[in-house]
Amino acid sequence: ITEKEILTIQQEATEKTKQLTEQIQLAQKQLIQSEKLSIIGQLIAGIAHELNNPLTTISGFSQLALEQKKPEKNMSYLEKIHTESMRCERIVKQLLIFARKHISEKSYVNINDIIQSIVNLKNYEWTVNKIEVTLNLDKKLHPTMADEFQLQQALLNIVLNAEQALSGFSQSGKLLIETSQEGTDILIKITDNGPGIPPEMHKTIFEPFFTTKPIGEGTGLGLSLCTNIVKDHNGEISVKSTPGKGATFIIKLPIAPKTDTSEIRKKRKSEHINRNVKGKKVIVIDDEMHITELMREILSQSGIVVCTAYDGNSGLEKLKKEKYDMVICDIKMPAFSGIELHHELTKINPKLAREVLYLTGDIFSKETQEFINKTGVQTLQKPFNITEFKNIVLSHLSTH
Repeated sequence: ITEKEILTIQQEATEKTKQLTEQIQLAQKQLIQSEKLSIIGQLIAGIAHELNNPLTTISGFSQLALEQKKPEKNMSYLEKIHTESMRCERIVKQLLIFARKHISEKSYVNINDIIQSIVNLKNYEWTVNKIEVTLNLDKKLHPTMADEFQLQQALLNIVLNAEQALSGFSQSGKLLIETSQEGTDILIKITDNGPGIPPEMHKTIFEPFFTTKPIGEGTGLGLSLCTNIVKDHNGEISVKSTPGKGATFIIKLPIAPKTDTSEIRKKRKSEHINRNVKGKKVIVIDDEMHITELMREILSQSGIVVCTAYDGNSGLEKLKKEKYDMVICDIKMPAFSGIELHHELTKINPKLAREVLYLTGDIFSKETQEFINKTGVQTLQKPFNITEFKNIVLSHLSTH
């Protein structure tokens, strides 16, 4: 065999190895998303129940407000409606943050905040199922460098396993979540008082497709993916358990290296907003009439002239005939979407097309994600905070 033939074989082997590695990475991403959707399925029932409670309050007090003849009484009703609507918003946002696909990106995160987000997501269901949850979180916990969404998925997986272990085993289910520091590491301990895990399973439970659940009730990927996520963060995961006396899952993660916190503060510092925008002209395009009217009401209070359109076609016609300082447009609309409007606006006014604020309540569809990633357009997710929305618009108008 010649040297040239050897070189050719090496090149082919290298290329095949590269292709195989890419296929494995793709399969792993698909498995992570599959397991994530499996967890969402387990969360839906509890969250639907939790949402229905504040929605009942909102519906009831809004009906009372419409019938009420004493204005001072309405203020009390409105306060309750606002409080419960914010509760709904928090529940939905927590679920969407967990469910959405995202590009893996590590940043400085506080483990306590991630744990608290999981507690917010599950707290109502735990209360209903009489599971007593205790948090013992180190308030001086250092940050770690991590992908927040992946860690949330890993921790939620373990919590759900503990919850299932408690189901039907004990009349008084207990769950203890702790964080602490040990040298240069962060320790996370999740302990339940369930049936425990036999010693011979302590290693196998972390293997792919291992499950003790009946057929059709589990993928066997949860703890395996937890292991992969933890290892990807240069950490370790283990379990301590005695049959009949519960189980403790322990995750060890490295503390993030020290950094110049002044630089972080500079990045987070919001730019000064010149609020002298009186007379500026904005067009709002959204097929939901009440949302359009809400935005008109918010912006008109700052002296902004607000025009409206209830579909992409009529919005585009107005953009062709009149000059606007800013466009606010919903992405998902029937017949003529915000994406189609963007394509057309790019042709007739490329500068304005780059400065549109797009609103969306749809973060799951592939089309929406590709549009946002490809164009880099500014987006604001529904439901939005009024102050945040107002500041984005005022900031844009004062600098353009």
